[in-house]
Amino acid sequence: MRFWTTALVLFLSCWISNVFADDSHEAEVAFRESPHALYEKIAAEIPTNLQLNSREELTAQAKALQLSPEQMIFNMVLLARLNLNIQIHKSSKQSDAKHLIDMLQKVVQGDDENAALLNLEGRFQGVVNQDYNATIQSNNDALSLIADDNDQRAMLLKYVIYEDLGIVNLMTKKSQAALNNLTQLKDIAYRLRDDYLIAEAETKLGKYFRDQGQLNRALEHYTEAYRIAAKINKPYQKAILQFNLAKLYRDLQQWDDALNYIYQAIDSFKALKLDIYLSNSMTVIATIYANQGKWNKAIDYYLNAQQIDARLQNFTAQGLNFHNLGEAYFKLGNTQNALDYLYQANKIFRDRKSDHYLIYNELLIAQVASASNTWDLVLEHARNAEVLAQKLKLNSELAEALEYQVNALKAKGEEQAVIGLQDKIISLKQTLLEQQKSRQENNNVSELNEQQLLLKLTEMQQQMRQQREMLNTRDYFIITVLILLIISGSYCLYLLRRRYHSQRQLQELLALSVLEPVTALPGYRGFCQQLQQGNCHAIALLGIASDFDHDLRYGHHQTCNKQHSLLHKLRHLAQANVYSIRPGLFALTFVEATSAKEIMQRLQELSWNEQPLNYNLGFLGLPLLADTDIQLPPVILFETLQLALAGSLSLPRHQNHYVSLSALDFTPSGIFSNPLYLQLQKSIERGFIRVETNGNKSDIQWPEPLMSATSDYRDVI
Repeated sequence: MRFWTTALVLFLSCWISNVFADDSHEAEVAFRESPHALYEKIAAEIPTNLQLNSREELTAQAKALQLSPEQMIFNMVLLARLNLNIQIHKSSKQSDAKHLIDMLQKVVQGDDENAALLNLEGRFQGVVNQDYNATIQSNNDALSLIADDNDQRAMLLKYVIYEDLGIVNLMTKKSQAALNNLTQLKDIAYRLRDDYLIAEAETKLGKYFRDQGQLNRALEHYTEAYRIAAKINKPYQKAILQFNLAKLYRDLQQWDDALNYIYQAIDSFKALKLDIYLSNSMTVIATIYANQGKWNKAIDYYLNAQQIDARLQNFTAQGLNFHNLGEAYFKLGNTQNALDYLYQANKIFRDRKSDHYLIYNELLIAQVASASNTWDLVLEHARNAEVLAQKLKLNSELAEALEYQVNALKAKGEEQAVIGLQDKIISLKQTLLEQQKSRQENNNVSELNEQQLLLKLTEMQQQMRQQREMLNTRDYFIITVLILLIISGSYCLYLLRRRYHSQRQLQELLALSVLEPVTALPGYRGFCQQLQQGNCHAIALLGIASDFDHDLRYGHHQTCNKQHSLLHKLRHLAQANVYSIRPGLFALTFVEATSAKEIMQRLQELSWNEQPLNYNLGFLGLPLLADTDIQLPPVILFETLQLALAGSLSLPRHQNHYVSLSALDFTPSGIFSNPLYLQLQKSIERGFIRVETNGNKSDIQWPEPLMSATSDYRDVI
């Protein structure tokens, strides 16, 4: 009996362990593919006011939730990881993660749980405090706890740890350590026999080799990742691969392929509602144009990325955008703008303690300052970069910082200080040369082309497989849809063609409607249309009295020729839009503020057959009423101009005259009603309308209004 009881217990423990391992595996994939949904699921299983101070309290709480203590610990760790995920947008997520970590420190037991906690603590230090050395140390401590543990849960945890170590070591320029970590990551993924995790590991290795400039090896790993990912077709993973391939083809200077992949990635990110990656995608497009020397286009996309990051309050990304904008403006020769953006980036990187970004920003400031011969500024930032390079153990960047100092000291005449720095630079460059020789690999162009073809072949195979699957289930449906589409398409083409002809005919009629019918020049309707657009600041009506009956005296042909010529002369001299009303009469609109006197000065050279022309001018400044909310119709403004011109024509003909009408601030809008001439003349007598002229006001004879048998008083406002 005891034997069977023991056997049953062992069976149940193994079965529960396998089920839990499967759940852990699915959660790891969901953590990457659908973090929001996973967050909602896990958060719903853990009380919001959870407080745990001992293992006993954890066990009791887990029992109340119908979970095992191990599953409860796993959920708490996963929720803390999600709170540190960049895709989760929650204002309290960092404090929530800290609260969960503090509770876990009181309840974990066993090497696997302590290793998970150490990984979590390292992740927190990296994400929140940018203390990447602490991240590396915590994860190495975690690995030492589970080094000999090879069950599936431990392997998944090792996968997470190696992934974090690889990313952080690559970020902090510890290339050999990063390669070791990512190689281990790939090994564990193959041991887990999971296509998703294998594709993730291959992608990380591709990123590593791209950062190291080994583009053929990068393409090899990306190709393998794309081949494996095509089988499982996970949207987020596919989008990230497209994003990384765009950066790789950018580095290969294959601009069309780079843009093709980045636009595919943008479509994928939009479908997944991942705005943060849209910002990164804008930056990739910007760098594609920057690498081609198209700096203005690059600036446009950097600014687009900056707007997205500002909306998401992604400060580190904003700092990188400012750094990129500074570089772009420097390339365009705008050093002041470059320094303004670089100083903003410096502040963000210092506040965020992002030394691995700050060093490159300090070096770029030194470079910009060198270009403008601001040697004290060069020394300040080159020395800052030197301190950071020594701290981060970056020899190449240290040599660059020292070179900027040497150039600055030479320019300042401090030759003694230069000698010591030059010795350091020579020593550093010898070290760098030896390292480069040890790492250098010969790029095989044929292998690179082969990998590109393999990648394209994988894409084509995936598309063909998807098409076959669709055809197997939708043959009859597609035939029916095609018939309907042909019928509806033919009808739509007929409607579109008919609509196109109607629109074209309408446009032709509209174009003709604004022309004066006798001369085919822009006429009265065009003048009214310009006034309705509301962008005129002055209008005038110019009359050449000697031409009012020109068509009767000289005929249609001669009149049209003269009207055409005068219109072009007026447009050139008056710097205005000119409209032909009838022979000898032109309307003018001005988009800038002007006066009648200024117009008369512009028209001093107006002549015909080298003989000066006598003309009269009626003028209105717009808006006519002080209350700008009241818009007078074009017909009223035109008739008001006619009255002004009529007054000008009544003055002696031995010189050119103008009459300008303007309403006082207290002038009521009601005066602009029919019969308009009568209303305006009464308003002039009462002082509501101011009259200005270059002649004698007392000589102006206003036309006498004709009163119709039927009253025509009507407010037109």
